[in-house]
Amino acid sequence: MSERAVSSCMITVCRGFEPGRCRFSLVEGGLSSADVDAAVAATGWDDFVKSRARGPLMQHDAFKVALTGCANGCSRPHIMDVGLIRAERPGAADDACTACGLCIRQCPEGALTPMGNDSSCPATMCARPAETPVLDAASCVSCGRCLRRCPEHALPVVAAGWRIVVGGRLGRRPRLATELPGIFDDATALVILDRAARWFMRDHRPGLRFADIVAKSPEGLSALVEGV
Repeated sequence: MSERAVSSCMITVCRGFEPGRCRFSLVEGGLSSADVDAAVAATGWDDFVKSRARGPLMQHDAFKVALTGCANGCSRPHIMDVGLIRAERPGAADDACTACGLCIRQCPEGALTPMGNDSSCPATMCARPAETPVLDAASCVSCGRCLRRCPEHALPVVAAGWRIVVGGRLGRRPRLATELPGIFDDATALVILDRAARWFMRDHRPGLRFADIVAKSPEGLSALVEGV
């Protein structure tokens, strides 16, 4: 049975937001739980959901947001209404690369492979050592581990900010959240959060979770990132 909610917006934050608590954390300033709470409050969500609740506000009535400091997702962003995952995406290795292979060995996803194994490598890289890393963008989860392990700092950061997932839930009809395309800065992440909360309010029905709305109307996902 669902328990009473302590707030109409329940925010879960991983320990990576506390200095020195997590070696994988990419958090260096940026958004906090207070920023998220203020953004959701500005939509009028609190008054809205309390006016719709049948009795005391329960946990399943609340809008659930997770803030997580890296791709490990300890605050469970993929089962929340909205999950914000701190991210840093590497670019192609520059001339400082010594082809030591450390980044390749350190990548948990196998997203970096030696150039010698990639017949489609750019012609501008053909004269470089066979162990020069090549990134498979589809496999990369932007965890930033390779960036921090490179002793030559040869991998540039081409995007830093937040991966955003929406529409997750547990319960009798569990659903993993859908990831929006891109990596977003703090301000844009708050815009998307605002839009998600307003989407939930617009299509809200008693007993209906935000995950159900996303699943039934996936075209609404494009509206979350339109113009940002």
